[in-house]
Amino acid sequence: MKSLSSRSIVLFIIGELLLIFSFLHFGEESSSETLTLHIIISSIIFFLLFTDMFAPWMNNDVNGEGSIGSMGLRWVFTTIYILLAIVTMVFLNVFVSTQFTTQLLIHGILLFLLAIGLFMGSSVGNTIEQVQREERIYRSTIEDMMKSTQSVLVHIQKNRWDIPQFHNHLERMITELRYLSPSNNPEARELEDQFLLEMDNIRRMTELEQIQEVQLLQLLSNAEITVQQRKKITSK
Repeated sequence: MKSLSSRSIVLFIIGELLLIFSFLHFGEESSSETLTLHIIISSIIFFLLFTDMFAPWMNNDVNGEGSIGSMGLRWVFTTIYILLAIVTMVFLNVFVSTQFTTQLLIHGILLFLLAIGLFMGSSVGNTIEQVQREERIYRSTIEDMMKSTQSVLVHIQKNRWDIPQFHNHLERMITELRYLSPSNNPEARELEDQFLLEMDNIRRMTELEQIQEVQLLQLLSNAEITVQQRKKITSK
């Protein structure tokens, strides 16, 4: 939830005072208990509407999908609560004569349901955000794999090593990595770490004064096999 600015706080206080004075002015015929209950419920409704307009409950530090999903669910519950609370106040005081304890019980139940809705919305948002954080971590590893492969290819091209097998292995791996999906499978993580280690060894060999073609081709072949194995693994 965003923090309220000083102007928003002033507006909220003015609105709350107007709401209280309105109830005191137009609710003279109501009992003090009923009037107090209506002021409290109306203040809760005003707070929910005000915060949605001036301080939406959204976490800007993470990808928006989690916050939007949480906010959407919360809006459903708050809208239902607001409608039911208003209908309850009007119906139980205008159309029928109801004891104060009955009104208090009904509003207590509605507030309890609202609290459940807000908790569910927060839980859904946290779950989505956790999944997104994990996916970003897994995707960053794949990006590292791509960068290390491209780095070796660029290094070979700069040194003008006209060895088609080198280029073929690296270009095939780059193509495969483009279509590699993030995975939370431990085996996938092991293969990704293994690939990065293999590419690091390949990079070191390309920096030697005397290139060892046979060994380098073997390492490139092993790295390509690792990519193929990783491609077959999906998330749990």
